[in-house]
Amino acid sequence: MLLSGHYGNFELAGFIAGLFGFPSFTIARPLDNPQVNDYVNSFRSRYGQYILPKKGIAKTVEELLHQGETLTVLADQAAGKKGVWMDFMGRPASCHKALALYALTTKAEVVVVAARHNWQMFNLTLDCRDRLSTQELESRNQSIRHVTAWYNQQLEQAIRLSPAQYWWLHRRWKDTRKNKSLRVKDAN
Repeated sequence: MLLSGHYGNFELAGFIAGLFGFPSFTIARPLDNPQVNDYVNSFRSRYGQYILPKKGIAKTVEELLHQGETLTVLADQAAGKKGVWMDFMGRPASCHKALALYALTTKAEVVVVAARHNWQMFNLTLDCRDRLSTQELESRNQSIRHVTAWYNQQLEQAIRLSPAQYWWLHRRWKDTRKNKSLRVKDAN
């Protein structure tokens, strides 16, 4: 599994990996416009980046990982109330449990990568932060919380190298746990 975030030139990195003969399966939310979605995904898959819809793909992902295929995911998606909450860049963030669960149940190796652009056209630095072998984890660390904390720490380290390249407006820190009681009262 290759995990990254909304950082640098993540879209171009997946496309270029396919061009160089490293095919991958990427989980992504379908675009709102079906025609644009079909066009973009046909372009991506032409060179080896195959897009999987975000919903209803758990069994497919597990099968792909068991077959030794590469799964790429942007691991900084807000997971809402059902996520596992942990610190990300100094603030609580909800993280999807599925990424850690996939890694643990399939014994997949996890690598956190970041594609920093070097401010020149098509000039990227692919930064492989670290590797986690879930198969070699001690039993006390074989948990969703441990794996999720590990990849979040790796993403933080990458972001700190060039904070301007992170998509800060991505709304990573949507805290749906807060009481929404601060409402405008009637003026009566």
